[in-house]
Amino acid sequence: MKKIQDITIGTESVLLKNQESNVERRFILRPFKKGDETGMIECIRDEYGNSYFKKKFYNPDWIIKESTGDNYSFFVVESESKIAGVMILTFFPGESYIEPATQIIKKEFRGYGVSVILTRYIFSIVEQLEPSAIYGLAVTFHDITQKAGNRLGMTAVGFRLGTFLTSKMENSYVKGRCVKHSEVIMVRAAAKKNAGTVYLPEDISDFAGKIYKKLGVEFSIVTEGEPQKSVPEERCEFTVTADDVQQFVTVKLSKTGSDLKEQMKNLIDKYKGKGYWTIQINLLCDTPAVFKDYDSLREIGFYFTGLKPLCSDREQFYMQWIDEWPLIMEDYVLTDSFKEVRDEIGKKLRAL
Repeated sequence: MKKIQDITIGTESVLLKNQESNVERRFILRPFKKGDETGMIECIRDEYGNSYFKKKFYNPDWIIKESTGDNYSFFVVESESKIAGVMILTFFPGESYIEPATQIIKKEFRGYGVSVILTRYIFSIVEQLEPSAIYGLAVTFHDITQKAGNRLGMTAVGFRLGTFLTSKMENSYVKGRCVKHSEVIMVRAAAKKNAGTVYLPEDISDFAGKIYKKLGVEFSIVTEGEPQKSVPEERCEFTVTADDVQQFVTVKLSKTGSDLKEQMKNLIDKYKGKGYWTIQINLLCDTPAVFKDYDSLREIGFYFTGLKPLCSDREQFYMQWIDEWPLIMEDYVLTDSFKEVRDEIGKKLRAL
């Protein structure tokens, strides 16, 4: 994958008409430059007040520093000398995928279709970087980003359940009955055109096969193996990131081992009954060891929540444990493709 410094990024100027008032405004799409940080923060506060879960994005010094680093690239939409919107590319050390994220359009500039043109602008930049895949998350309390992803060829692949505590959210959207809202996961194939041999438990293989076909890549699914012989006797290797504000734990598994169930049970014991916690883990499905991992985690209350396809050399899928709080997926605002994925995942949840 190329680095952002290796490509040429231009600006775009577009004249757009408001869908209700017919007022025309010119919008300029361009990379971030020093001085934009105040306008970026104003965009975030305009929609989220002080409740946006990525707290670092309220810090102007941090934005300036990260704008020249390897983890983020910031882009803005300018209109009438104001920052009208922002979108961010996120890069992951050691990974070959890119995540376009944090798209926020200031309320004053909504109704012009800015979200669509900004997403297209960002995707044209991402394509030049030649990642293995484009990975996206979109909230479930509106479907604006989901629709933009659909138009750009993104495929619905799963959910990241329980990302946000509704009580800590300050925005203009209806939350329904949900005590926590979630994110949908969508992916578009890029440089990686062959998923290779993917080991998947039989009860999720049909769902996964449909996803890989929609992604338009080559793949071979194997639903049988010798997991007992494949799970190494040594300890598994993983990192844990806990968001104490949103009560969400991310486990990034890099190597499975015979103690995976024990390690995840210890995490459950740490967070169970202490609020609205959930734990997400990725399982590695380039080895038949995944059959044992899947069964052992189901035994302690984890269930399948979606795929993470084409994002690295190793194909992956997600499982989550959710504490005893009401998961009301019926109140999510979803496009048809994500409703289908929700129904499939709901079956797995009800089967526990």
